[in-house]
Amino acid sequence: MNTLFTPLLERLRAIGPLVAAFSGGVDSTLLVRAASQALGPDLLAVTAATEFTPARDLDLARDKARLLGLGHEVLELSVLADPQVAANPPRRCYHCKRLIFSAIKERFPGLPLVDGTNADDDPARPGLVALAELGVISPLKDCGLVKAEVRRLSAWLGLPGFDAPSNSCLATRLLPGQTITRAELGRVEALEEALRALGLEDIRARNQGAHLRLEVQARDLPLARDLLPDIKTQAGGIGFTSVSLAERNP
Repeated sequence: MNTLFTPLLERLRAIGPLVAAFSGGVDSTLLVRAASQALGPDLLAVTAATEFTPARDLDLARDKARLLGLGHEVLELSVLADPQVAANPPRRCYHCKRLIFSAIKERFPGLPLVDGTNADDDPARPGLVALAELGVISPLKDCGLVKAEVRRLSAWLGLPGFDAPSNSCLATRLLPGQTITRAELGRVEALEEALRALGLEDIRARNQGAHLRLEVQARDLPLARDLLPDIKTQAGGIGFTSVSLAERNP
């Protein structure tokens, strides 16, 4: 047994029957794979589907749940119904995470709720503050697993997407203070899907009103420059009047 995996299984067994927040990302996929082995049918994976969830991410979570044989439920929520989220203040993530995780806890009262926070994640981040207030348990963090170890352990287990780039919700594509609407989120999602079809994968389409700031990995900047006429055409078709390219931070 892998020396990183055994403590995680032991931690999950100590928690007992539980609900796991499952986005389909690298961290939460490792979490539910370990919980499935540790607890069997005493695990339920729950994916929150909100206005901030890209359709491709929801499809990915469903596909992985089927592949891993998980008990899986999709909980549909409107985060934009909360004015504190829709106004997009600097601490938007706090209000959003509190809304989502409170809804999961209310849907499954009495069961511990766990998430995929790892030991690299800064506990001062607003969203993690909300989770701490709600008593959400983070087994990966409890076991001291940093992101590199999560990826290494996921590869050892043969989990799909172990090397996938980190992702973030659609709301992060808008500037703080820029009111979030379904229409603005839809513009971002449609554009990112169109650009993936052109060969740009790890991207962030920053919606800055009439201006689009497209962030790509350094290795993809030459391709993005070559595609700039096509990008401007795609962006113009959904209301962006100007486009700039930038290197995305890792």
